[in-house]
Amino acid sequence: MATLADLQIGQAIILVGRLDAQDQVTGDTLTYFGPGSVPQGTMTISPAGQFGGQLAAPPDQIPVQLVPEFAAVTAGDILQNAGTGETYVARRVRIMTDGTYQWAASLSGIVWYTTAAWAVIGHVSL
Repeated sequence: MATLADLQIGQAIILVGRLDAQDQVTGDTLTYFGPGSVPQGTMTISPAGQFGGQLAAPPDQIPVQLVPEFAAVTAGDILQNAGTGETYVARRVRIMTDGTYQWAASLSGIVWYTTAAWAVIGHVSL
């Protein structure tokens, strides 16, 4: 498993934060979770938008989940398949435990696609 200390420029990780407190003066306080839902530190976002916080251990002891393909897809993105020319609008998006993205063209999410061979060519407001 990679750690924060192992990261290299250009690599991406999954960062999950849970809002623990809100204060009009100090801002929002979140707990940062790593793989296995283990708390790895806390962070505060001030009302002015500044981040600060403390890790639970040194960076070489903080496990992270690398995102193997940083191809962020959001609901409303228009995707086109490079091989077939098919074009769809992503209605639902999820990040899998291995860090890959999947998207569905329907709200029901019956069929999920990986981002392989698909390119974002635009965006619409849903």
